[in-house]
Amino acid sequence: IDGSRTDRSLNGGNWRAGLVFAVTDELSLYGQYSTSEDGVNSLITLSPAQQNFDLTEAKQTELGLKQLFWDGRGEWTLAAYHIVKKKLLVDNPVTHEKEQAGQQTSDGLEATLELALANQWHVSANASVVRAKYDDFDQTVGGQTVSRAGNRPANVPRRTANLWLNKGFDHGVDAGMGLRYVDARYADTANNQTVPGFTVVDATLGWQVLPDVRLGLQLNNLLDRTYVATAHSGEQWLMGEQRSYFATVDYSF
Repeated sequence: IDGSRTDRSLNGGNWRAGLVFAVTDELSLYGQYSTSEDGVNSLITLSPAQQNFDLTEAKQTELGLKQLFWDGRGEWTLAAYHIVKKKLLVDNPVTHEKEQAGQQTSDGLEATLELALANQWHVSANASVVRAKYDDFDQTVGGQTVSRAGNRPANVPRRTANLWLNKGFDHGVDAGMGLRYVDARYADTANNQTVPGFTVVDATLGWQVLPDVRLGLQLNNLLDRTYVATAHSGEQWLMGEQRSYFATVDYSF
């Protein structure tokens, strides 16, 4: 407004290396290591204060197994990972302004299962367990410095899971229904305020009218459950989407 100008240059680089070993024709073992440097927010919406923040740095190590079975009709994956992030943005509980935390680590297990059953039935399932914590984060509360080391970051559930069942019919019609589960989370970095977990039911209906035209109907939160999508504090929650319907037309060319 007053014609002032600020300028900041941010430089970073990312790389990834991986290795896959085929134990058998159906079973593979893989590992990868990757790094990342990301901006703390969208470059378009950076405030003057956020321009002074450094890039967020991360390193990830992952090991996993993938296997096909049942003559290729089934597939499962099991992966374990370790992530270290530095210079993350968190909310100050008093001023509600953004701060950069020192370091956060996450250790997790993820599993997926895909099954193509008889009569055009298909099952997809996945689940994850994660242990996330601050390693180095001193927060100013009421003029005093409080260590949040060992606390779980806000809005990070320990467990999540999804289950989806799909059925194909004649004339290019298919229908599906699924469950989304998210465990309870903390609403603050002090881990004093919690957000309840939730389970949501979704459904879809599709019709391949022509080889290149597909009609679809998507129903989110079919049972119209009330749940919290994101918590900014113990007093301010963003509620999840109510029951909603989306009609779509897909055309391939």
